[in-house]
Amino acid sequence: MKNNILGAKTLFNGLLFVLFTFATTMLFGGESSDPITQENINHVVANAAGVTVASDLDRSAYRKFVEYLQRNGKSSDQMFPGSDVLVTQTDLRLEALLDTNKDTYTFDILGSTGSGDRPLERKLASSEIFMVTGIGIGIQKQHVGSPGLNQANYPVFTYPDDNYFIDSTNAGATEARSLENLYNGNIQLTTAQTTRQKDISTRFMRYVPVSQFVNKAVSGAAAHQYPSFGGYIEEEGFYRTNGWAILSGAETNQLVFRVGNADRANIAGGKDVDGVDTQNVLIVRLFGLLYTGTMNNGGCFL
Repeated sequence: MKNNILGAKTLFNGLLFVLFTFATTMLFGGESSDPITQENINHVVANAAGVTVASDLDRSAYRKFVEYLQRNGKSSDQMFPGSDVLVTQTDLRLEALLDTNKDTYTFDILGSTGSGDRPLERKLASSEIFMVTGIGIGIQKQHVGSPGLNQANYPVFTYPDDNYFIDSTNAGATEARSLENLYNGNIQLTTAQTTRQKDISTRFMRYVPVSQFVNKAVSGAAAHQYPSFGGYIEEEGFYRTNGWAILSGAETNQLVFRVGNADRANIAGGKDVDGVDTQNVLIVRLFGLLYTGTMNNGGCFL
């Protein structure tokens, strides 16, 4: 609470300073050393404790997506065109069990109508539209057994941590070494039978945080210490694409993931650091904007 109040005060004072400088310049002449620009405002906001602001790139993507939806008849608000579309910044999640014998994984982005999807996957519904602004890959250990059993309790890593990805029952099994194949591969995105993006290097999606995994057996602490991810999407392992592919749930959309051509002997994984029987899972996340319908009273939502 205290940090939020401090952040609000810092933001308010910073914006007042920028406005005051501009007003003084207009009244008394001369050139302002601090003109009102988006860059200056973003700088003030970014330095306010506890306050996060959308980047210019995020805002630009949002406006482009809303314009696309308008052109395709998804908005009916005549007074504020585009303000009634329900658009959320989120990510889709695709999963595959890693297999020593596989060098290519093909993901259908449209959700299954049956029980074909994995419990933590989030795919596109037939009525939805998604604009991809970033792609990220992760690795997660998941419990072997009943679907969904404790799977959400395991952290998602954006790199192969060699202190975490080990087979605790096999000292010679170097999972992390085999998992490096994931970050030496490429991704291809296809929509409506047309390749939209090809050979995107997965090296761009490798993010290693400052802190690494520390096993409690090594540190003597009461619990394991896990890396910290987040703050910005790049710190979640996302790579911002140079083009924004639009996926319609009414069409066929696929993502093809090709892993590096090297030793994959231990890529599937084994027991985790606590001796629990697990298997390594490849996670591909598409970051962007999701259209799910319209609002009855959009009003001035911009």
